[in-house]
Amino acid sequence: MAKDAVSALAIGLSGAASLILDIAFPSFDPNTNQSKTERFRNTAIAFLKRNAFRLAFPK
Repeated sequence: MAKDAVSALAIGLSGAASLILDIAFPSFDPNTNQSKTERFRNTAIAFLKRNAFRLAFPK
């Protein structure tokens, strides 16, 4: 049962990242390379910093 839950979580996070960031997790991309990995990393960091700033300073 625990393996199923972890797998479902990983698939769900990958799907959410694809929708929000418009890029696949490098571990789920069959054609991954260094530039795609860096693009994912930079996009995810920018997204997190943007949301952290918005949450810290509500309107």
